[in-house]
Amino acid sequence: MSKLGIIAAKGGLVQELIEYAANSGGAFVVALEGEADPKMVAKLDHIWIKLGEVGKAVKAMREAGVKEIVIVGSLYKPDIFKVKVDWLGAKLLAQIVKEKFLGDNKLLSSIMRFLEAQGFKLIGVHEILKHLVVESAIYTKLKPTAKDKIDIELAIEVVKQLGALDIGQGAIVENGIVLGVEAIEGTDGLIKRCAGFKRDSGSNGVLVKFSKPGQELRMDLPTIGINTIKNLHKAGFKGLIIESKKAIFLDQDKVIEYANKNKMFVGAM
Repeated sequence: MSKLGIIAAKGGLVQELIEYAANSGGAFVVALEGEADPKMVAKLDHIWIKLGEVGKAVKAMREAGVKEIVIVGSLYKPDIFKVKVDWLGAKLLAQIVKEKFLGDNKLLSSIMRFLEAQGFKLIGVHEILKHLVVESAIYTKLKPTAKDKIDIELAIEVVKQLGALDIGQGAIVENGIVLGVEAIEGTDGLIKRCAGFKRDSGSNGVLVKFSKPGQELRMDLPTIGINTIKNLHKAGFKGLIIESKKAIFLDQDKVIEYANKNKMFVGAM
């Protein structure tokens, strides 16, 4: 019988998937050293690998009977040319260099095709944890004002334009001014950076997280959770908008409760 394979980095989404797998037939986890949480990984059959040990991962998954793979979690982005690789990792790196797939989405798509060439089928975490993918709605008591909607529209346009260049999935806009866009630092880093650029001492400004145009939806979907809304509140921002049907909404009840308590809005569009 085939078993699901989980290539795991770090974050709440990894925990959600491992908990689900542990309660519904199991899975085999390939855990990245220095990234995945040992306590979570211990709930399932697993091995630990360094980032460049592609051959070790492929061999272990084949021996475990893995046919389908989910790649999940956030990962510190190293300089890929400085990563020590094994023989199969060297083959993957050569493919990446040849195809010049050095942007996030293009890089992940190249890795996906490489793994499929090894005989595995890649599936998206949203195909398993369907309850974390939300429909278009405002989920909080507070709704965006007309001014907020202008900020939201601008942030969406910015994210779409930058996403087309494979740069990022998020932007923060306050009073019609783009304070920052997500790059290598990730969402939490973006929020922290933009806190120093706020132009209004009150609660204003919105974070928008949307997928990139043409993004491979089986990998790296925009994800938000309780830490996202807490960091936004700490920084003095008012709201959070994600893309309906194309983003992962973790800790939904906790996020909505926190936002309501702190007079913030959270929604999907």
